[in-house]
Amino acid sequence: METPSELALAVLGSVAAGILTPVTIAIAARGFDMDTLTGTGHGVRQRISQAVGFGWYAVFATRLLRMTAVAPTPVPPASPTGR
Repeated sequence: METPSELALAVLGSVAAGILTPVTIAIAARGFDMDTLTGTGHGVRQRISQAVGFGWYAVFATRLLRMTAVAPTPVPPASPTGR
């Protein structure tokens, strides 16, 4: 079970990624002028927007996997008779 602070952090991370991803995509698109020799750095901005978006997906997926992980089944002890 998640504590309220963990839940608040997850919500805050989701909101931040939800805002930052389209903003960085818009910044990257604004700088993209089909002239790759200008050195404007639009490729860097595109990679930053992808890292923000996919980074959050990875964090969120890892959290979901940890929340749904199944505990290993304990092995029953051997009977005293050996059967």
